[in-house]
Amino acid sequence: MPGEPATEQVLTLPVSLGERRGFVLLGARRLPAEGRQFTDMYAEFVDSRGGTERRLTGFRFRVDPSNDLARELAQYGLAVRGSHHDPYAAPSPQPMPFAARELVVAEASARDRG
Repeated sequence: MPGEPATEQVLTLPVSLGERRGFVLLGARRLPAEGRQFTDMYAEFVDSRGGTERRLTGFRFRVDPSNDLARELAQYGLAVRGSHHDPYAAPSPQPMPFAARELVVAEASARDRG
């Protein structure tokens, strides 16, 4: 994360839910220098009679260096046991918000398992 550039990415995904068809538009803006990522989602589904359902959501995430996250988890009796990049992130020739995501595995630390 240190030195990671700010990035933006938009994905469009087709969706099929029974008789409903539609799409999801997913966008993210990652600002590592500010420790934030914004993710917005717009979904639209149309049923067989033409009825349309629309959903709009947005999220703000903290972007933390791995060491900071490990220290914070330790305050709650958790220890980081491993980490890996998101296996579903599509490879990209340039930095992208979704490809930068790291998944962390944590469990109760030995001293707190009692």
